[in-house]
Amino acid sequence: MSTQIRKAIDETKPELFLISGSWGSGTSAFTGVLKNLGLYIPGSYFMSNDPKTPNTFETKSFRNTVLEVCDEGTISRIENSSIIYNKLNEFKSKIVLDEKIREGKSFGLKLPISALLIDELNKIFKLKLIICIRPFEEIEKSRLRREWPANFGKIGAQVIYSTIFNQIINSKIPFCIIRYSELTSNKECLNCIKKLTCFCDINPTHQQVESALEFITNKSTDRIE
Repeated sequence: MSTQIRKAIDETKPELFLISGSWGSGTSAFTGVLKNLGLYIPGSYFMSNDPKTPNTFETKSFRNTVLEVCDEGTISRIENSSIIYNKLNEFKSKIVLDEKIREGKSFGLKLPISALLIDELNKIFKLKLIICIRPFEEIEKSRLRREWPANFGKIGAQVIYSTIFNQIINSKIPFCIIRYSELTSNKECLNCIKKLTCFCDINPTHQQVESALEFITNKSTDRIE
C-alpha cells in the first residue's frame, strides 16, 4: 500500500452509529430495523445459537477485533488503551476500504461488549450512539430463555449500561436513547422509526419503512431480541 493511500486511510474518520445496549436489550432488533431503513451495516454477520434470533447483525470483523481486547465472561477490557486503540485502528483501516464507506456512507455496528470501548471508538470514528434500553428483569428473562450464562443477563446489563451512561455524561458524543418497548409497540413503533431515521439522517423509501415494520411485526417480541 502506498504512503499516500495509507495517509488517506489514517486521516479518514467515517461516521459510525454504534447500536449500544446489553445482551437481551433488543440491539439485534434495532440493528435489523436500521438495516431495513437503509443504514449500512457491513457484513458478514455472526450467527447465534438461539434459533429464535439466529442473525445477530454483528459484523464478524468488528466482533473478532473487539473480542481480542475484551472478555465477555468477565465483561471487562483485557488490554490497555494503547493496544485497544491500535487494534481498532487496524479494523478501521480495513473497513474504510469497503466501497460504500469509501464513498462517505455512514454505517452502523453492533456488539454489546463494544460499549467498553466507546472512548477509543470515539477517537477513531465520528461516533454517535443509539442506546437500546430495557428493564433488567426483562433482560434477565431473555437470558434464562436462551439458557445463557449469568453474565449475559442482568449482571452484564448493569456493567454495560453503567459504562454507556458514564460516557454520555462525561463526553459530547451525540446519542439517542430508545426503549425496546417502543420498537415493539404497535402504537409507538412508527414514532420510534421516525426518531431513528432523524438521528441517523437517513431518508428511507416507503418500501424500506414497510420492510422495517414487517421485520418487527412478523416476529414475536422474544424473537427479535
